[in-house]
Amino acid sequence: MRIRPVLAALTAAALAVALVGCSAIGRGQHGLYKRAIAPTPNSAPPSHPILTGFQPSWADTANVDASSATLSWVAISGIDIGADGASVTPPSADVLKQLAHAHALGKKAEVLLLNYQDGVGFSDDVAASMLGTAANRTAGAASLAAVVAGSGFDGVMFDLESLSPAEAPHLTAFATALRAAVGPWIHLDAAIQPSTTPEGYRHLGYDIPGLLASLDNITVMAYDQHGTFNPGNPGPVGELSWQRKVLRAVLILAKPGQVDLGAAGYGYRWASDGAHTVGDIRARRLVAAAGVTPRFDERRGEWTATLPDGQVFWWADARSLALREQLAASLGLRGVAVWSLALSDPLPVVG
Repeated sequence: MRIRPVLAALTAAALAVALVGCSAIGRGQHGLYKRAIAPTPNSAPPSHPILTGFQPSWADTANVDASSATLSWVAISGIDIGADGASVTPPSADVLKQLAHAHALGKKAEVLLLNYQDGVGFSDDVAASMLGTAANRTAGAASLAAVVAGSGFDGVMFDLESLSPAEAPHLTAFATALRAAVGPWIHLDAAIQPSTTPEGYRHLGYDIPGLLASLDNITVMAYDQHGTFNPGNPGPVGELSWQRKVLRAVLILAKPGQVDLGAAGYGYRWASDGAHTVGDIRARRLVAAAGVTPRFDERRGEWTATLPDGQVFWWADARSLALREQLAASLGLRGVAVWSLALSDPLPVVG
C-alpha cells in the first residue's frame, strides 16, 4: 500500500501530457460523475463510517484485537501475481491465520493482491505480465477467485501500483474479469495512488469510472505526500488540505459512497542518513527520549517534532485519524482505511 518513489509524483513532461484536455474534463465533470456506477449491494453511502484496517500477514494478531471495537474490515496482505502472469500465489499460513482471527472476531476480511517484487518494489512489469493479455487477465482472475472461494475471504482488494497510463484499460478489463469470476456477492475494491487532478488518475493507470462498473468501491491511498522517496524534504505524511484536493479530484469521477479515504497511521523520521518509517508508538518514544515535546499541527492534522540533532519527525496517530473520519463523514464517503494496524495506534471509536 505504500507509494513508491518511481511514481510518487509525475514528471514535468508527464504533467504536460496529463494536462492536455484539462479544460474539457472540467466542462464534462457532471458527465464523468454520472458514468461512475456502483454495483449492488454497496451503491449507497453507509449510515456510519466503515473502517478498514490493513494488516500485514506477518503482523501480530493482537493489532486487530486492539482495534476490534471499531473495525469493520481487515485487509490482509500476502497474495502476489504469479511468475507466470496467469495466476496468483497461494495464501500462506500467516495469511490464513490472519483470516481466521478476523472471522473469529466477527470481522469481514479481504485479501490484498499486489504487484510487488522483492528488490524492486511495485513493478509495472509484474502488473503487465497479468494485465497485458486477455488470456492472462481471465486466468489470473480465475486463480484469485479460487483463493477467495477456497479460503473463505469476504472480499478482494487489488493494490497495483507504478502502472503506466497504457495499463488503465487493461486494469479495467481485469476488474471486469474478476467480478465475473467471483460473482456478485464478493466485495471488490481497488487501492489507487492519489492525484490532485482527475486526469492524473488516468495517468497513474486508473480509469475510475470504468473500474467502478465492476467494483464496489475504491480506496484512495491519501498518504506518503512526503516520505522515504524525498529524504531531503520533511513534511506531513498526508496533510488535511492535500487530502481534500485528492478527494475533490476523485469525486469528479466517483460517487461519495464508492470511495474510502486511505489514511496514514504511521510517520517518518528524517535523519542524516535519509528518511525512515516509524510507527506511532516508536515516534513518541524517540521524541520523548530526546527531551522534546511534539506539537500537533491542527491545520495539517499531524504531529511534528525537531530533535536537537536535526532529526525531523512527522506522524499521524489516533488524533489524526479522528480528523480523517470527520473529513470522510463530511463528504459522505463510504469510510476510512488505515495503513496499517502494525504501525498505528488502536483505531479510534467512531462516535
